Amino acid sequence: MINNDVYSRLIYRFLMQSGKVAIPGMGTFVLVRKASEFKADHTRLQPPQTSIEFLYEEDPGFYLADLLAEDGYSKEESDKIVKSIVFDYQNAISEKKPFRLSVFGALLNKVVLEDRSGTFNKYYGLREVSMSPVPVRKILTTPDDTLNGLDSPLFNSKEQGSMSYFWPLLVAFLTILVLLLRLVGEKKTTPPVTESWEIIDTLGMDTDTNISADTILPAQTLDTIATAQLPADVTPEPQSTKPSVSENQPCVLVAGAFARESNARNMVRKLKRKGYKPYEQKSNGLHRVGIIFDCQLSDPDAFKARAERDMKQQMWYLKDTI
Repeated sequence: MINNDVYSRLIYRFLMQSGKVAIPGMGTFVLVRKASEFKADHTRLQPPQTSIEFLYEEDPGFYLADLLAEDGYSKEESDKIVKSIVFDYQNAISEKKPFRLSVFGALLNKVVLEDRSGTFNKYYGLREVSMSPVPVRKILTTPDDTLNGLDSPLFNSKEQGSMSYFWPLLVAFLTILVLLLRLVGEKKTTPPVTESWEIIDTLGMDTDTNISADTILPAQTLDTIATAQLPADVTPEPQSTKPSVSENQPCVLVAGAFARESNARNMVRKLKRKGYKPYEQKSNGLHRVGIIFDCQLSDPDAFKARAERDMKQQMWYLKDTI
């Protein structure tokens, strides 16, 4: 049998080299490393250290027989060493005694009790290092002729930080100011809608969608359109004094006037769909479209309010009929 002192020293050496030593029928000795760290006051650095643990699980990558073979031991020698360790371990368990590892310590259950503190510490002898933090000072690498007093005590980090925010804010403010001035200028140069004589269909919009009140000229304005404001290829027609209505002289509520006949047709169809009797008249080259109603039977104001709600637009009385 191999002496306890011999195999204990082999286990210790392989443990310090490989970090693990596994023995069949026993378990695995593991060397646990703890990294160096600062104390709470950050003025003392504690060195790294290792301690030993024992696990009942066997790590097949670190069997003692394999480590001995790599170290030059024959298979017969390595088998004798392993059998001696297992034999002594089982005897210690049967006698309920700690399993000794020579002068290094003893294994009791899963705990390895060191005979001397730091026996399994690979970094034994390293001492705690004391230090004090050194303030770091930024050094300007700008040439002396371009410092412009930046290295003076008056120019501190707070001023430099505030200046780094000042210029971006100034640029953003000036940009917003220029955009606002441009928008104000565009609004001033754009003529008001009420001063424009353009109809919706002069913009090229030939559609059956609802026509808002802003795109329809009132009857009072249509009667005062000058001949000079009509297109060059449109011959003005004589201004009619009265619409061509029945002898009972019904009232007319104007819904709009259009330069394109197709748009006037669209308005006529909308009025018919709503159940109104359409009124049509051509005046000053424009197609006037409205609603004919009996203002003797219906109150004009009430009828106008109901028609505007149905058509969702503003309307005007034809001044020659009411």
